[in-house]
This record gives sequence, structure tokens and C-alpha cells, in this order.
Amino acid sequence: MQPIPSHLETTLQRERIGQLTVGRHLLSVGSTLGTLITAATEHNPTIEPQLTFSFQVPRAFSGLLGRQAEIEASLAALKARQHVELCGESGIGKTTLLRHLAHHPNVTTSHADGILYLTEHQPAGDRLQTLFDIFYSTTPACRPSDREISQALADKQLLILLDDPKLSREDLQRLMDVLPESTFVIASLAQRSQGKAQVIELEGLPFAESLALMERELGRSIPSERLKAAESIWQILQGHPHRLLQTAAMLREDKASLLQVADQLEEGGERSLTRMILTTLPKTQRWIVAALVAMREVGLLSEQVAAITGPPNPQPSLQALVKRYLVQIEGHRYRLSPSLVEVLQDDFNPTPWMERVLGYLVPWAEMHRLTPEALLTERGVILHSLHWAIEKERYAEALRLVRSLEGSLLLTKQWETCQQVLQWGLQASWALEDQTSEAWALHERGTLALCQEDLTTAYDAFSQALRLRSAIADQAATTLTQHNQGQLKLLTLPALSDRRMFGGGVRVYVALGVVSLLVFGISGWLGMVISSRLNPPTINSTIDPDR
Repeated sequence: MQPIPSHLETTLQRERIGQLTVGRHLLSVGSTLGTLITAATEHNPTIEPQLTFSFQVPRAFSGLLGRQAEIEASLAALKARQHVELCGESGIGKTTLLRHLAHHPNVTTSHADGILYLTEHQPAGDRLQTLFDIFYSTTPACRPSDREISQALADKQLLILLDDPKLSREDLQRLMDVLPESTFVIASLAQRSQGKAQVIELEGLPFAESLALMERELGRSIPSERLKAAESIWQILQGHPHRLLQTAAMLREDKASLLQVADQLEEGGERSLTRMILTTLPKTQRWIVAALVAMREVGLLSEQVAAITGPPNPQPSLQALVKRYLVQIEGHRYRLSPSLVEVLQDDFNPTPWMERVLGYLVPWAEMHRLTPEALLTERGVILHSLHWAIEKERYAEALRLVRSLEGSLLLTKQWETCQQVLQWGLQASWALEDQTSEAWALHERGTLALCQEDLTTAYDAFSQALRLRSAIADQAATTLTQHNQGQLKLLTLPALSDRRMFGGGVRVYVALGVVSLLVFGISGWLGMVISSRLNPPTINSTIDPDR
């Protein structure tokens, strides 16, 4: 195979954002033409345990009311090294219980390798790679095989608090299979653990705990003459703790009457609570709520909220929404309370707000294309926006996001997500009839498939990319795809450039050929002998009337 021309290699290296070793290959990632595959100088990277790593424990939750039976059942299961699955609707208290258990004295030291609290959605393969990177480092930077990842994680004794409702049942099972010595506590809307966990259904709080929760939020006791109204609110809201907190916050902030709220809930039902709350909000806060509904479960930084909704300093409005239990803060990100998303999303048109998100995000992503760390911190925002853009046929913006993000996902070994992003890139390029982008996406798909040893997919993708790049007369891009395709051929054909390997290979192939011919010939002769013994010649006993 001819080496890649020096001028092209110079161009590719100039645009490079990083390199990654994968088996015998070295990936140079970041060029607008696509990823370059060359032979790795180090075929056996060293894998070393990280000397230090930080546990990912959620912040403590103080003042939990009720849930004593659920806590005791969870602790008993964890003591027996049994998985626990907390099931219930959004806002019912699953995350609160996770946080409480994480800091329980019977749990904090129960697992030798610590506690991990996982909230951001990742496919199972990407999640396992992330876990590997927490506990191990490689020199040079490499992507270990799935087998190596499984072997490295198999003996880890972790307590994994998994608060990812989008994770599929199959992906959850895969995580459990790879981490057999670890214990999972899973927050789920509906059971996903396939019978391998202690399932605990969370329901609304009893009236006594609900009353205590509302009084604590109000900062005062509810008079006895108002207890009937409080009980009516509790019954309509079915003891749902998050909605009770929203009600109490509305009573406190808006100086509303408990009797009036009870009457309106009796007349309009549970969903009328959201309408009552939103009508009292100032316009700036309503805009923020609308933008966060459009983002669903994905959180935004305050500066992103400012860029999307308009106010230069949204912090006071965000804090006010947090006090009302309409918005949650995780780290530095704000997201709408899940129970509120469920109520609002059915009759909500996200298009005007998602257009604002794309207007901010697409140029930002392109500006940071060469800084993978910055892009990956916004991975959730980008993936949500990209998915929406594809669904709404906003293909031009989708393709720009794909082009910006793909290299960072490839370089940081988030390959299952990368496959999905490339598929979206192909879908967008087909819709736009953009052959240059289609060829690029096919080239990247072939490169990723080659690294995953999916040789059939790699061959098909490289062949399609090569036809397109040749047709549009993009010589540099054509040469790059030819070069990567040549790396694929080295995996399936003898290395003709290595005389010793070639000579040894011929001798092996000749010997195998001779043996095969001998076996074939002997098998044929034996077959004829056996056939003649089992089927002797027949004697025609029919009388010929003409003789």
C-alpha cells in the first residue's frame, strides 16, 4: 500500500484534535476530510489502575419524611448484595431516596470500591467505557476492547446509584452482566430489572407526613380549621410529595388561600395546579419555564438560559423557580422538575424555543469543534438538540452539529453514541442531497466499523464513500478513503510488503493447500468405496418380450 502523500498528511495533522490507539491502528481525529488511520507504533499499550479517583456521590438529603418501610427494605436487600429498583412516577421521591441511601451509615462503606451516582444518559457500551476510564489509565491513550473492559470491571465491588430513566432494559442487563460483583440501586418509572432486583414501589405519602411536609415548607403550622382543606388537597394530589411542595411554595410566595387552592383543585383536578402556578409567574420566569420544557430532562447553564430566553442575568428568576420547586439545580445546571415536564409537554409547542436553542448552539459548537473537552461538557444539550432537529427536518442545523461533535465522540471512545450521530449525519446529508457530507459520514462510519472489527460494514462504507468522493472529484478526500480502505485490506490479506511474512505465509498456504487436496481426494475415494458397498449393482429381472 502506498503511503499517504506528505502534503495531505500535513493538512490532516494541522486539523487534528487528538490521537487514539485502537489495536494495531492509530487514529488521527479532527480533520474536516475525515479520520486518518495509520499503523500504531505501540501495539500493546499499558493499562494501569488510577492511583486516585473521585467517588461520584450525590449530595446528602436531610429531613426525609416517611419512607421508613422502603428504607428498611432497601437496606435489607443491599446487605444481601441484592439489586434494588425504586419504581414510581416522576416526582414521587425516587431520587430523594437514592440520595438518602447513599449517605446511610450502613451503606457508605458497604462496597470496597465505593459509590457511583450516575444520572446522565449513556448507552451501555459508552457507560462501561466511562467506568473503565474512572478506574484505569492507558499509555498511550487507547480504546480497549470490549473484552478488556469487561475483564477490568468484573471484580469491581461498587454500589451504583443509577438515575437514568432512558436506559433500556437490555442496556441495564448488560451493565449488570459486566459488573457481577457490584450492586445497583435503580430509579425507574416502571420495572426494568427483569426480576433480578428487589422491586420497591413508591406511592404517595400518608396524610400525616404530607401535612408535616407542607407545614415545613410554609414555615408555620396549618390551623385546625384549615385541616379539612389540607386533607382535600392531599387526596386530590394523592400524597405526591413534589406537587405538595409546589402547592406549599405557591401558598407561601403568592399569599394564596388554602381554601381557595383546595376549591380550585376540586373543580379542575390535579392538572389545574400547574395552571394556577404558571399564571402567577412573571413573564421572564414563564419564558425560562418554556425553554426548559423544550429541553425536557436536559439541564442548561445560566449563561445558556440567558442566551436563549433573553434576560442578561437570569439568576434571580432561576432561584425563584427553584424556591417554587418548578426547577431543579444539579451542579451548575438548571432543569425543569420532571413532574412538571410530564404535565406541560403534551400541549406545549417546543419549536420556537428549540429554534432559539439551535440559533445559539450551532455556532457555539462549530466554534469549539477543535476543543473536545468543551463539546463533551455540553454533550447532553447537543444530542437533545440534534435529535429534535432530525425529527423536525431541520437538516442543515443537524448536519452542522454532527460535523462539530462526531470527532470528539470518536476520540473519547463514546462509540455507541458516535454511531447514532453518524446515522443522523447520513440522514441529514441524504435529505439535503449533500454528497460531500454523505461521503464524509460514510468514511467515518467505515473507520469506526474497522476499529470495532466489523469488517463487512467497514468495507461497504469505504466503498460507498470512495464512489462518491471519486464522482465529485475530491482528490484529497478520495486519497484519504483509499488509504483507510487499504488498512482494512491489511487485516484480510497477507502483508505483501513484508518479504519474510510473505514467504512464511506462502509456505503456510501451500502446505494447507496440499493437505486440503489430500483430504479431499481421500474423502472422495472413501466415499466411492462406501457407496459401492452399500449400493451393489442391481440386476434387471424384467423379461424383454422381444427376445
